[in-house]
Amino acid sequence: MNHSPYKHVPTFSEVHGLREVPGPPQLEEISPQARNNLWSALWKQMEATSTADFYSRDLGRPWQSILAVVHQRLLGQPLDQFETELRHWQNICKSFLLEGPYHLCFDMIETLMRHPECPEDFTREIAEIFHYQLAYRIDTTSTPRIVPAATEQEGDALIGALHDLERARLGGAATHLRQAGERIREQDWAGSIRESIHAVESVATRVTGGDADTLGKALSMLERQADLHGALRKGFGALYGYASNEDGIRHSLSDNESKATQDEAIFMIGACAAFCSYLWRKFGSENAVLRPESH
Repeated sequence: MNHSPYKHVPTFSEVHGLREVPGPPQLEEISPQARNNLWSALWKQMEATSTADFYSRDLGRPWQSILAVVHQRLLGQPLDQFETELRHWQNICKSFLLEGPYHLCFDMIETLMRHPECPEDFTREIAEIFHYQLAYRIDTTSTPRIVPAATEQEGDALIGALHDLERARLGGAATHLRQAGERIREQDWAGSIRESIHAVESVATRVTGGDADTLGKALSMLERQADLHGALRKGFGALYGYASNEDGIRHSLSDNESKATQDEAIFMIGACAAFCSYLWRKFGSENAVLRPESH
C-alpha cells in the first residue's frame, strides 16, 4: 500500500509553507477528506451494481441485501417498508458518512462490512482509507471491526498481534485485545487497560504450559527457565504492577474511581499487543525451551 491514493503526499503549497500541513489523525475524529473517501468508496459500489429500467434506478446485488440490514438495524425500520430506489439510499448513506457523528459513521461502516455478501474489494478499500487517514484500523482477522490506532506504529502492532494470535489459535488473547479496543471506543479507559493486560496474561500462561496462573508468575518462570531478558521481565512486570495497584483497573470499581486516561489506555493496548506477539514468537509451542527448575 506504499503507493496508495489515500496516503498524504505534501502539495507544493504545503512544502513551501503557503498552506498548513494536515496534522496527524485523532481519535474520535474523521477528517473531511476521510469522510469524502469513505462515501466515494461506497458510492462507486452502489453505482456499479445498480439496475435501471425506464422509470427508475434501483439497488443491485449485493447492496440491496446489505442495506436491508442497515434499514432494520441502524434505522430501526420494519423490513416491509424497505425501499430499493438507488437515490433514496445514496442520500441516507451520504448523510451518515459525510455529516453524522463519528460513531454513527463507524456504525454504518461496520454494518456494511460485516454482511456476509459485502464485496472484499470494498472492505479492502475501506481498510486502506482507515490505515492512512484515520486514527483507527480495520481488523479483518475475525468479524470486521474498527479498532483504535493513535499512531501508525500502534496500529501495526495491534493488527499484527491479532494476526499472530489467530494463526496460533490463541482466540482468548485475541478476544481480550479486541475488547480492549471496544472499551476505548466506549471511553472505558480502565476497562481497556484491564483487557490489554488479560491478553498478555493469556499468552504468557499458555507458553508456560499452564504451570503459571498469573502474568507475574509466568514472566518469572520464563526469565528463570527460558531466554526472557530480565529487563523485559522487569519492564512489563512494572506495567502489570501499575494495572494491579491502580484503583479500578485490575479489578472492577467499587467506591474508587480509576485515574486512567485515554493516553494510558492507548499506550497499553499498543504495548500489550506488541508483547503478545513477542511472547508467542519467542516462546510459543514451536520455540519454547523451558529448562527444568534447578534446586
